[in-house]
Amino acid sequence: MIVGIDAGGTNLRLAVSRRGEPLTEVTEVTEVTEATPLIAAAADDGGPEPLRTLVATADFDRNAVVSVAAGITKISRAGVGERWKAVLHALFPQALIQVVPDFRIAFYGAVPTGVGVSALAGTGSVMYGENGDGCAVRVGGRGWEYGDEGSGAWLTTEVIRRSIRALDGREETTPLCRAVCDHLGESEDAGKLGEAARCQTQALGRGFLVPLLLAHAEAGDGEAANLFVGAAGWIGAQVRTTLRRLAFETESRVTIARVGGLWDAGPVLTVPFTQVIRRWYPQAEIRDADAPPLAGALRLAQQRAVAVR
Repeated sequence: MIVGIDAGGTNLRLAVSRRGEPLTEVTEVTEVTEATPLIAAAADDGGPEPLRTLVATADFDRNAVVSVAAGITKISRAGVGERWKAVLHALFPQALIQVVPDFRIAFYGAVPTGVGVSALAGTGSVMYGENGDGCAVRVGGRGWEYGDEGSGAWLTTEVIRRSIRALDGREETTPLCRAVCDHLGESEDAGKLGEAARCQTQALGRGFLVPLLLAHAEAGDGEAANLFVGAAGWIGAQVRTTLRRLAFETESRVTIARVGGLWDAGPVLTVPFTQVIRRWYPQAEIRDADAPPLAGALRLAQQRAVAVR
């Protein structure tokens, strides 16, 4: 058996398949949602408790597992990867263990050949690609404070900044600004608007204004639409950098897969993104992900099992 794990900040998914079988024929899929944040749960006492619970309730023989691949968010934090490896070795004593960043399993789900680039855009943004010759490149995904350009967090931050400047008298008050102020319940004081936005961020996440922006863009608000064009530009520029560093020729038919919830915005984002990419890589194949990250984790586990067989 092989096991794939997709561990986000609050969601944990696990899939089991027989080695060598088509990964579309997964024999067991189990999920924990709204669990204790998994990074916090990966404590020094032995590892993430939600994972232990998940494995205990799944119906398969742990000793029959020969390969495990787990995609973990925030794996660069001190000690996180080591703790996950330790608990996985304890749970699957006969298995080869891989613990990788979550964007890598997203890539292998999105691009089954393992050659191309995944453009992951959700609350954050990160580009990752491989060229088939052993070269792998990651661009972006450095966190909302210093990066994640083009993401839901970036869009939300940009429109809040504009609204604060308008309340300060530095910019014109636009219809979109008024909508943001109405949404946050503050139309006079810039400081109070910022504080209301912080509270909403804590409650709903850093991309909480994306639905409002999308509704206004689809209703014909030019400012909202242009924000999505700007997001497409940032994501496209990062994809271009990734492709260039992977040494893909501009005329190659390289695969670029869209991954993540922000792409659900539809044409307001996908159309300008395609236009940006076509300027530099006119023959690129731009498409949605082939499969979700959990399938990517299974693919990595399968590859490792085959490589050492």
